[in-house]
Amino acid sequence: MSNIKRIITSAFVILSFVACTADRFQGSGWSTPLVDEGNVYVATIDGELISVNIDSGSENWRAVSLDDEDRRFVAKAIYSKPFIYDNKTFIGTSAGKILGFNKQTGLDEVSLQDIEEKVLLSEENYGPMIVGNIVSHEDLIYVPASNGELLIFKYNKLEMFDPVCSYQAEEAIWNTPVYDELNQQIIFGSMDGNMYSINNQCNLNWEFDTKSSIVGSPILENNQIYFGTLNRKFYSINAKNGNLIWEFDDSKGWFWTAPVINTDIVYAPNLDGSIYALNKNTGQIKWKYETKSPIVSSPVVIDDFLIFVTKNGELLVIHKDSKRKLGTCNIDKKIYSSIEVHENNIFIQVSDGSLRGFNIKKNGNPDELWQKPFFTRENDDRNEEDWDPSC
Repeated sequence: MSNIKRIITSAFVILSFVACTADRFQGSGWSTPLVDEGNVYVATIDGELISVNIDSGSENWRAVSLDDEDRRFVAKAIYSKPFIYDNKTFIGTSAGKILGFNKQTGLDEVSLQDIEEKVLLSEENYGPMIVGNIVSHEDLIYVPASNGELLIFKYNKLEMFDPVCSYQAEEAIWNTPVYDELNQQIIFGSMDGNMYSINNQCNLNWEFDTKSSIVGSPILENNQIYFGTLNRKFYSINAKNGNLIWEFDDSKGWFWTAPVINTDIVYAPNLDGSIYALNKNTGQIKWKYETKSPIVSSPVVIDDFLIFVTKNGELLVIHKDSKRKLGTCNIDKKIYSSIEVHENNIFIQVSDGSLRGFNIKKNGNPDELWQKPFFTRENDDRNEEDWDPSC
């Protein structure tokens, strides 16, 4: 019975995700921005990677992930966060490809032909999507795919990725794997309800069955893995052997995204519109902060502030211990992207096709970093308009 329930839930989630991707024609942004050396890299639903200067909020360059011919046949939206490797900026695409660009110029560093030969995740033009973020460690990268494969590639001196091995889960992998250096393993969840651990030869170390679907990414701290599922439960398991340490089952909705840990507290966002503050060692609830909108993106911690956004576009800053609200800003557009943090600044991709930057002041108030948002669509007239900052 639990397998039937999990299959029904997985099918519902997939249909919901497919329906949401229709937003891409309106500029909806899913990919989390990346900050590196004074620039913000944002990947768009139009299949572009854009470099934006942090200080000015202006465009440095943009690179197209698919050529014109491929665009007629291959899905172009990018959901995965860009990543830096070998001084290049890489993206994983919804066509199952990995592409790399020069950080300074945006020029192709790895040609599409070479990528197709080395890293295409399917022989068909429309390969499985890369939805979760790609993780790198030393000379290896770990790629989660929507067909349930976790693929390992090795980066060689010819600036190409060579396949090493892959592990096949029963259903899609939408979350971001976590590399456990202490135990030399890669840990990831699947829509089949299992949290998996494999080694660099793709041999299974252990698996933990939640009897539900796992969409949110796990996080690792002090040999413990923390994650939530679509059965409204939140888990802590032993990273070495996959044994259960504790579970929390008092939420009213799905745990859709990754939590964040600070000191002894794990902050778990939920689709019921709440943030749950749980003791990381026992799972005991410390407090719950309620909003009126689902929370689909991961929060961040800066100093004593817990910062998060709701799906309906409210940016909230609360005290991480007392849950006292310190600052807020109504962006008033749907937000699916998680937050990228750099020093006291945060960056979010918004469903109106914009990249927003905010400075979190010492009193917790968020101030817009730029005089106006950066709109990611090429030649968007809104980039030339006068704007009054929202906050």
